Amino acid sequence: MRRLLEFVRRSRRANGSPLLPKTPAGLARRRCVVLVLALASSAMAGNLQPAGLATTRTDLNAKDQARVIAVTRPTTDFSRPEQFELMQGGAGTSRKDVSRDSFSQSSANITFEEEGDFKLGNALFRKNWVSSPSSTQASDGLGPLFNERACQNCHLKDGRGRPPQGNA
Repeated sequence: MRRLLEFVRRSRRANGSPLLPKTPAGLARRRCVVLVLALASSAMAGNLQPAGLATTRTDLNAKDQARVIAVTRPTTDFSRPEQFELMQGGAGTSRKDVSRDSFSQSSANITFEEEGDFKLGNALFRKNWVSSPSSTQASDGLGPLFNERACQNCHLKDGRGRPPQGNA
């Protein structure tokens, strides 16, 4: 392929080349030459898969074979992630900690500065607030209706909230 490209480059540099003149007809001829060379190189490459590889599983019964086919079938709906896709959130998927603290992890594709914003937000989420007006204005932020003094107290592990305990 490299030799073919070098041939095309040399022919482009040549002034007054009868093969590929710089006229509209010559440009069309040049495009045809490039197309033929590209098709010829891909045809010469042939089948790139090694011989002898199995295309289907022979060690499974019909039920398991149907399950494998269902899982590995290409998607037809690109409006949502695939069912068994590894990183369903794309580059934003975090694989740092897959545990009860999963929602406490930052996104995998944020910059160093954005990680500082994430940590500040996480600190505010865990902070104990007081109802206003109070003597500590830095923690003054609770409104008239609240269940707990910190977001983290209801939204355990940064997840969904839980109903209040008792008669509240």
